[in-house]
Order: sequence, then structure tokens, then C-alpha cells
Amino acid sequence: MVKRRECRGRQTAPRYPAGMPHPESDAADSKPKSRAVVGLLVACLALVLGLAYQAITAARSQAATARQLLTEYTRLAADEFTRRASVEVGYYGLYLLGTELRRMAMAGASKDQFGPASLAANPDPQLRRAAGLARGVHRLGGPDAERGALSGLVGDLPVAASSDPLMVRRLELEGDRRTFVLMKAGADRDVAAGWLAIEFEETVLPEWFEAAIDRGTLLPAVTGRAMASDELYLRVSDPENVTIFTRGAAPGGALLVDREFGDDYGGLFSGYRVTAAIRPAAAERLLAGGLPADRVPMLLALLLVAVALLVAAILQVRRERALIETRSDFIARASHELRTPLTQIRMFAEMLLLDRVPSTADRGRFVGIILRESVRLGQLVENILHFSRGARGREASRAPLDLAPATLEVIADFAPIAEQAGIRIEHRLKESALACVDRDAWRQIVLNLLDNAAKYAPTGRVLVTLGLEADQVRLVVQDEGPGIPEDERERVFNRFYRLPREKKAVPGGTGMGLAVVRDLLRQHRGGCSVEAASGGGACFVVVLPRVPMPESGPP
Repeated sequence: MVKRRECRGRQTAPRYPAGMPHPESDAADSKPKSRAVVGLLVACLALVLGLAYQAITAARSQAATARQLLTEYTRLAADEFTRRASVEVGYYGLYLLGTELRRMAMAGASKDQFGPASLAANPDPQLRRAAGLARGVHRLGGPDAERGALSGLVGDLPVAASSDPLMVRRLELEGDRRTFVLMKAGADRDVAAGWLAIEFEETVLPEWFEAAIDRGTLLPAVTGRAMASDELYLRVSDPENVTIFTRGAAPGGALLVDREFGDDYGGLFSGYRVTAAIRPAAAERLLAGGLPADRVPMLLALLLVAVALLVAAILQVRRERALIETRSDFIARASHELRTPLTQIRMFAEMLLLDRVPSTADRGRFVGIILRESVRLGQLVENILHFSRGARGREASRAPLDLAPATLEVIADFAPIAEQAGIRIEHRLKESALACVDRDAWRQIVLNLLDNAAKYAPTGRVLVTLGLEADQVRLVVQDEGPGIPEDERERVFNRFYRLPREKKAVPGGTGMGLAVVRDLLRQHRGGCSVEAASGGGACFVVVLPRVPMPESGPP
């Protein structure tokens, strides 16, 4: 008697033809390669970071140099303005006026001839202009000296002749700050002649400052570029920080330079300050290329893009590595799935061919095993071919189909596999459940759901229910297995995905069956979901649009 050999649940390591790389070794070889690629990407990022740092440093250094140069130009213009304004008011104004007043005093002019009205009638236009700086003229310390509050101005004046022809004194009289410019009324060494005190009229200073600016550009020709006076912002404030003169509007973001006037002409402008700034339009001509734009935000944006690209590349490498591992795992599982039915078919076919069958009953059983394994083999091949057809965009041809007899046919074909798995299939199929579906696609959907139940719920009962619900046809395949956790019920429909507990299960699946089911149903405008069965296990629900049954015509 020939000993019967059946490979029920037996696990054998898949064999690979000579020269074909083992999938596990292929996955293992990909790890060093992916690490090398990630290392190169990280090195590129470090290089980009270094270049970005150098570029940012260079940009900041260039901007700092340009701003420093523009600040120096502004400071030079401010210094030139203070010099011109002091000369304009001190020399062309007060000194010229004081010289004429001293000449008149030495010529014996009367007190009335020192008034502003008489000075304004002078035929010399320069003297008439200078007379506008005098609110009044007083004689102090001489034979015609005035008495009163102003007499105290000469109390601390040096007896000896001073090298500075003008001396400035400020007094608070009746709550008003007043400025007096003093000079000798006689010869330089004639102290007895007394002093002339010119009360300074500060309200006319703006026109004198304008005249100082209009004498020419405030920047010297050494800069090589002319700058119009209206391209410079100027603001002059008195010792009490009150603005008495402005020229132009303050440019936004410009570099402001603040300078003091100094103590020329007896300290006439002591305490006065000038604030200056060059307009950006002038900066474009003063500096080669103008003020450099702030490139730091752009460089930082490019750096962020580089980092994002690196992260994307690393994620892509990880994805490729995961795909390689998935492919290797799929090849191993698919090879086992293909090898098991082929081994069974070959073994029992050889026994039939060599007439090594003990009895007629065994012959029928062997033929049934061959049929059963060929169905399983065909199902696996169909699943693989489905993805190949889907990649090429091939669609199923749909036509109205009564699903009850089509489902019953699939259950009958699957009966040998169910018997081997030790499960019992029960069905409740409603007739005239019509849907527009491809017959081969429906066969594959039902086979995959039954095969899933046979693999992962190998004991108990599988109930197949087909019915109508509103405008849908509803197929339910319910098993008595361990069920599917709620957080995994969507992921089980992903390609090549298996539950963690199934990765160590015997036998293992390819992870394609449920993905094929959902893909086929989407092509038919249907859907598939999984729910928890009332008595335990998993409950797969398939819905398709219902097609109304055609009404029968009159006989």
C-alpha cells in the first residue's frame, strides 16, 4: 500500500532558481545602499549649510560696509553744513554787522543811529541783510553805557583784549531766553570804550541755513558723485531741543547722523545740534551698486527649501527601502503560496499517472485535491494579474448580472478548500439581486472574501448573505474568527498589508486579496467595509448599486 502524502499546513522554505537573488538578501543589501545615500544627502546638507553661512556672513559684511560708508558720507555732509551755517551767520552776518557798528561807534554815532531801523536803511545790501539778525543793539561799559538788567553782561568779560572778536552770552529775562553777541565798541585794546551787545534774532536762522545749503553740494568732489541738496535731510534743534529748521522729509529706514555745531564765533551755536540723513536715491549714486539688498531672508528661504528637499529625499529613500522590503516579503510569500498548490498538484498527478492509487475512492479524492489546489492557484494568479491590468488602466466590462446564482457557483467551487480548512459555509442568497458587474470580477471578489475567512478563521462557520437594501445590493461574509481591531479595519484593504498577528501566522497570505476586492468594487461604483460580527469574528460588507429587474411584458 502506498503511503498517502498530504501537505496540509506544512511550511517549506521557498527555493529560488540559480542566479536569482534571494529577496531577503536583496533587502539586506539595500540597507547599506540606503544608508550611503542618506549619508551623502546629509553631507550635501552640511555643504549647503556651510555655503549658506558664508553667503549670509558675506552679505551682512557687505551691507555693514555699505552702511558704514554711507554713514561717513552723511557725517561729512553734516559737518560741512555746520561749518557753512556757522560761517554764513557768524561771518557774513554778525561779524559784518558788528564791524559796521563798531565803526559807527568810533565815529561818534549817537544812540539812535544804532537802532535796527537805521541799519535797515543802509545802502549796502549785505549790511541790510545782516541787520535782520539783530533784534536790537545796546552799548555797555562805556561812557554812553545803558543801565539795567543788561549791565550784568559785562561783569565777567575779560579786561584784556580777546582773540575772538565775538562773545556770546545768554540770559533769562522775564521768562524769555535771549541771546546777546558782544564785541568791543572801540579799538581792540580800548577796553574803556565799552562793549556793543547785539541781541540775536534766532527766528531768521532758517533763511540763513538755506543760503548756506544753496552755496553748493555738501559733499566734496572727492566722492566722484554729485548730490543735490534736496537729496539730503537736515534738522536743526536749539539747546532746548526745539526744532528750528528742517530740510526735506526724513526717509524711512535711513541712517541718521547727529552732530553738534561746535563753539565757533564765540559759541554762537553752542548747544545746537543737526540731524542729517541721505535719501536712498542719492545712496544709489554715492555707492557702487547702491545699498545692497538684505539677502538674508532669501538665503534662509533657500536653506529651508534645501532642508525640505533633504527631508523629502530621506523620506523617499525610506519609502524605496520599505518598497524593497515589501517586494521581498511579497515575493517570499507569493512564492510559498504558489509553491504549495503546485507541489500538491504535482504530487497527486504523479500518483495518478503512475497508477499508485490504492482504491477508486482515493482516486476521486486525489482529483478533488488537484481541483482544489488549481482553484487556489488560479485565484492567486488572478490577484497578481489584477494589479498588472490595473497598472495599465484596463477596466472590467460591466453588464447586468443576477448575483445569487453567480455567488452560489463560487461557493461550490470553493467547497474543497473550505473542507480542507475545516470550515462550513452557509448561505442565504436572495434571488433576483441584480447589479451591473463583470462576472469574472464578482467571482474574484467572492473567492477572495471566502479565502480570507478560510485563512484567518479556520474553524467554525462562514455565513454568506446576499440581499437588497434600498437601491443597493448587499453581500455579507461573516466568520467566527478572532476579528479585526477597530483601528486596523481600514488598513487591511491596503496592498500587501497584513495585521501584525498575521505576519507570524501559518499559513501566511500575500496581503493582496482584500485590496483586490476594494479595487474591483471601486471600478463598479461600489464599496467594501469590515465590521465586528455580533457573535465574534469579522463581518465583511460589500455593496453595489442595484439594477431594477425588468418588468415582464403582457403575454
